[in-house]
Amino acid sequence: MTISPSNDFRALSLNEPRFAGFSISTAPFKMIIGSGGKQHSIDAYIMVPKSASTSTAARRVLVKFHGGFFVTGAALYPEWFASWLLEYALEQDAVIVAPNYRLIPEATAADILEDVIDFWRWLADSGEAGLQAHVATAHSSVALDLSRVVAVGESAGGQLALLSALEVGRYGQGGSGATRYSGSPFSGLRAVIALYPSMDIEGFGTPPQAGVIPSVVYEEHVRTLPDGDVVSEVFPMARVGLAFSLVQNKAFPRFFGDEKRMWLLKRIAESPAVTSTPYQLILHGADDPLVPVKGSYAYHKAASDAWGEGAVDLIVQPGGHGFDQASSLSSEWLRTALKKITALWRD
Repeated sequence: MTISPSNDFRALSLNEPRFAGFSISTAPFKMIIGSGGKQHSIDAYIMVPKSASTSTAARRVLVKFHGGFFVTGAALYPEWFASWLLEYALEQDAVIVAPNYRLIPEATAADILEDVIDFWRWLADSGEAGLQAHVATAHSSVALDLSRVVAVGESAGGQLALLSALEVGRYGQGGSGATRYSGSPFSGLRAVIALYPSMDIEGFGTPPQAGVIPSVVYEEHVRTLPDGDVVSEVFPMARVGLAFSLVQNKAFPRFFGDEKRMWLLKRIAESPAVTSTPYQLILHGADDPLVPVKGSYAYHKAASDAWGEGAVDLIVQPGGHGFDQASSLSSEWLRTALKKITALWRD
């Protein structure tokens, strides 16, 4: 199931009450050829605060990657926007840019990585086909400060946010502020917030209440796929069973492929030339059954060994997957955790 602009799910998301503080537009950042030779757009949502800016300065950008086991999900799915994150964007007068990306088993990890990099190129493109041109048309009073970008993501989206930070290293390091990483599509990435992130495809689990999901679930799905089918946006619950079937039957590698750049722990170990990355903050629930916290502990240690103490901070709180969903920005632990992010974003 591919979501189209007229689909009820997208329409309901655009009218979600929790998004009432934002004006939302949609822009394709990439076109690919799908089944039957039809063009398929991979879209991003641009969420601009409705409140008047407190200054005439260009607005900072918050890039948000969605989760869903790389199998399901949509960039504008309301339930995956934590209350505190929307509060934070409004408080900082920041524009949220939330991209979709291709999903497995129709795609592979290499396709997902390509989509993420193409998204960052589109975001940085100052030409007629880039984000700034879209914003100038759809939100004419708004200017963006693309030298001040923070990336955030939950679960699989947290992995993509961390991946974005690691990709910075492939383009070279530099000084501070707007001059660092110049010439790369990641030039404005100041910091990353990874919420209960997966580190690789072996890091996923399923909740006890899911029961046993037989292999026939994913096998039948794959058997009936049209050639060249592309899925980049779907109502999450429609494919949760498919995701659990892939996880429980250890079928992820078959479809994920061998794109080593998606394996974050291995990248740190095998990339000694990368001496620094943007600051990374990881928030994880201690009792997470879907993405166990041990992966975040391992990443934090490896990153600290590679880049020094303070390059990555890990905060573990009581709770499971999505433990932060009901948290308010006024929560003391969260406000404290975000201090460094805010300072880097404003610098």
